[in-house]
Amino acid sequence: MPKNRIIYFGILVTAGAALLWIGAVFLATIKDVLIYFGAAGVLLIVIGVILEARKSKTPADSENRG
Repeated sequence: MPKNRIIYFGILVTAGAALLWIGAVFLATIKDVLIYFGAAGVLLIVIGVILEARKSKTPADSENRG
């Protein structure tokens, strides 16, 4: 890490700008698909909630062997 604070902040600003630019380019290529990723995420959450609800309704195997 450089001892001069101006160089340090210059590196941080340059790296931040580069990462934001890369993110903007990446977002421009996938922005049409993002709605489907969001819908898939919501669908997975709903399926998980349904499976957990079914799992809690059925008794465990150890309780049935009694």
